[in-house]
Amino acid sequence: TFNLNEKLAISLSPKFTFSGVENISGIGFGLNYALNNKVDILPEVNINFSNKEEINSTLAIRYKFNANRSFDLYLSNAAGLQDIGQLIKSDGLRTGFKIHFFYWYI
Repeated sequence: TFNLNEKLAISLSPKFTFSGVENISGIGFGLNYALNNKVDILPEVNINFSNKEEINSTLAIRYKFNANRSFDLYLSNAAGLQDIGQLIKSDGLRTGFKIHFFYWYI
């Protein structure tokens, strides 16, 4: 992730899976745009190098309760939002939410 300025960051996320059935690779391109101190807009595009028909995208709106808690509403045509699901295109649009809890141990 690269911070372009105080409101905008861009991220590149390589994605690889090696299995006995099929090897899949791709890259995710994402933006994080801070509307204000509490709300961010997060668009992402995932490009599947193994199958160009599997290119997909996600749009999320994140509300930050504090530095350790946030809530995302999303709209996506990816099969999943984690792991290999990010490289597979769904048949339709998916909507949902994610809750984030960050804990620090010293």
